[in-house]
Amino acid sequence: MVFQDTHNIIPGDVFPEMISKEIEDSDVLIVLVSPAWFDSDWCRREFNLFTTKERALAQGPRMLPVLSVHTPNIESPGDDAIAMELAKIQYSDWTKLRHEQWANTELRKSVDELVERVVELGTQVRADHSSLGCAYK
Repeated sequence: MVFQDTHNIIPGDVFPEMISKEIEDSDVLIVLVSPAWFDSDWCRREFNLFTTKERALAQGPRMLPVLSVHTPNIESPGDDAIAMELAKIQYSDWTKLRHEQWANTELRKSVDELVERVVELGTQVRADHSSLGCAYK
């Protein structure tokens, strides 16, 4: 299942708890990297929740960073712990694709590759859980 806060949280939901639960149940985190993402307290919180869970399970990184605009934090993380962690993970560079129409072949190929990687990581999670004797929902 795909959880997207702008689509899955509706008026009346207690969203901090809902986000925490969804992150706890998530196998893969797709990070749409931008300067605004780094400036967002909520994005940083979600990242920390996910990476804390991954460390507790001795897994990771099951994170797919997608660079949507030029983001200096990735190239020069400085002392930002989250930027340093993301800078270690190979990202997909979509900076030239962000304004393309869906009919663009390169855009469609990039989306397809991202989906394939999400499926691959999800399959890996199930295999890891099975080898540990865990039930996987």
